[in-house]
Amino acid sequence: QNKHQHNNKKGSKISLSGNKGELDQVANQLDGLVRHKLRDGQLGGILHGHEADIRQESVLLALDWYVRGQPKDAQGAPSGGEWHAPRALAGALRIIKLRFTKKLSKQPGGSPPASAAALGVVKHPIDELEHEWPEHRVRLVVREGISRSLKAARITHGNAIIARMVLCEGEPVSAVAKRCGVNRSAIYQHVSKVRKAITPLVKSIEVPYYDKLG
Repeated sequence: QNKHQHNNKKGSKISLSGNKGELDQVANQLDGLVRHKLRDGQLGGILHGHEADIRQESVLLALDWYVRGQPKDAQGAPSGGEWHAPRALAGALRIIKLRFTKKLSKQPGGSPPASAAALGVVKHPIDELEHEWPEHRVRLVVREGISRSLKAARITHGNAIIARMVLCEGEPVSAVAKRCGVNRSAIYQHVSKVRKAITPLVKSIEVPYYDKLG
């Protein structure tokens, strides 16, 4: 099985095997870079206090680019066919900061209102049957569950990025497996681990009616 060297070009194969698969090794490198670049309490204004979430999402975005062999996001992404972790992380940070700024600016005071559920802005999944949820709400719940599970160290970055592709972006397992150079069972193992981690969290995740997965 071919592995990325220090460069990752489109069409390269990725090792997902072992306790420290290639994705998690790259994620660990990115995590070290982002912790040095963005420390707790460093950001001002509306982003202050959200540094940990911004770090996590930046690592996942850069890791997504690594898996795909090229950036999915056109603006602010690193250019060129070769993988360069610091450059990718810097591009991911710029994009995630903008996303968080946009998201938080929609919320009163830059944080979720305590009375949101009472006002009908958000709703617990338990208030509806799961099979009645619109697809974008299902993906929002899954995406948030993945983020919480990763933050709690119940899953790895590798688990998270593969599950996001399959469960949140709707990519076929066969396509993800082909991109990573593994069989479908390897992808199912990642997805299964994530499903097991997020299932207990579902009923505690509030789902905004107005928000859609971007």
